[in-house]
Amino acid sequence: MSKKINKSGKFVLRINPELHAELIKKASEREYSLNQYCKEVLGGKRDEGASLWLQELIRLLKKTGFQCEGVILYGSASRGEEREGSDYDLLVVLETGFEITSDLYREFDKKDSSFLPKNSSVQFALLPEDPESVGSLWLEVSLDGIILFDKSGKVKSVLQRIRKHIASGKVIRKLSHGHPYWVHSRN
Repeated sequence: MSKKINKSGKFVLRINPELHAELIKKASEREYSLNQYCKEVLGGKRDEGASLWLQELIRLLKKTGFQCEGVILYGSASRGEEREGSDYDLLVVLETGFEITSDLYREFDKKDSSFLPKNSSVQFALLPEDPESVGSLWLEVSLDGIILFDKSGKVKSVLQRIRKHIASGKVIRKLSHGHPYWVHSRN
């Protein structure tokens, strides 16, 4: 006769007091409950697809006063072409109204960003108002960027509009010594 097991999804984990204190400290630093922190470290936040470092980046930006509209991975890592020593190019899209200056980068650089993937390169941008007047960065990001976070769906919408602009043939991607650049077509 088999015994019926009730599965509630809850469990008790017995750990030593030092580890418990360390977990409480890390959860507190991230402004998480202990339960939330353990859940995310052990299983990730699968329902939103966001990794712990991405959540930490968004929390840091909010704490610093920057309102994040989205985060996009682009470059070799997004294309699956990364090699040893490649960096992770991250485009942090801020809400309209922020001025992107060298002071913004200095302020960000002062913060502890050790939680980011090794060799991360963070760039800041605002969502472009007109997809037909974007520069090379947005054109490249629209082709191979992977949206990691999109607060309201605006990032996805803008990237789709830029891709339509590219598909219209009004801008053409060319290569010079393996590096892309964009030109406006004469049509």
